[in-house]
Amino acid sequence: MKHRGWLLALALNGLVSLVVTWSVLAWWQHTHPCPPVSPAAAGPEASGAASAAAPQLGTVMPGPWFAYVVQPGDTWERIAARFGLRVDELQTFNGLAADAPLLPGQTLRVPGTPPPSPTVDPAGLEIVAVLGPGVLADEHVRLRNRGAQAVPLAGWVLEDDDGHRFVFPDVVLFPKGVLQVWTKAGTATVGDLYWGLDAPVWTSGERVTLRAPDGTVVATYRVP
Repeated sequence: MKHRGWLLALALNGLVSLVVTWSVLAWWQHTHPCPPVSPAAAGPEASGAASAAAPQLGTVMPGPWFAYVVQPGDTWERIAARFGLRVDELQTFNGLAADAPLLPGQTLRVPGTPPPSPTVDPAGLEIVAVLGPGVLADEHVRLRNRGAQAVPLAGWVLEDDDGHRFVFPDVVLFPKGVLQVWTKAGTATVGDLYWGLDAPVWTSGERVTLRAPDGTVVATYRVP
């Protein structure tokens, strides 16, 4: 009987010690919380994962950029190659998904600085005429290079007072050469480019402006 009482007392003493120990540990953890682990302390794997996190879609990336207006026939690959970028870089910079559509007239932000304007005599390029204004099948702008230098026109812009903009592809207008920009859709040739629109743009009395890539006005013309 005495032996059983001794065992019971021993067990009760152990239970009390366990409860007291657990209570002390719980109090200590509550009053002394562990500091959060930083990416550097977590090791190179955690730090690398944090730095490689992709930006959320819809968030435009910071940094210098210039605007580019998408033209008929443009593709993500063609635009990216033109400015020395990867397609995913261009899409990420604009906060767009990989399967985002590309529509004529859409404005993209291109990282970096705009291409420099070629060194040419501004008087060498001129808008000769706007022919067939108001009639889609006939409407086109005729340009001529009266200078002695060939002019790379990639990134140059034809625009009207209403905000319509035609951005030239990678084409060169040679001395004494003539280039026609048609409003309608068609297949580009050495002397003819096509805007790809389904309605005429130019109207009588409207001003046509030719701008270099940096925005400099090179020539203007008033539609009769």
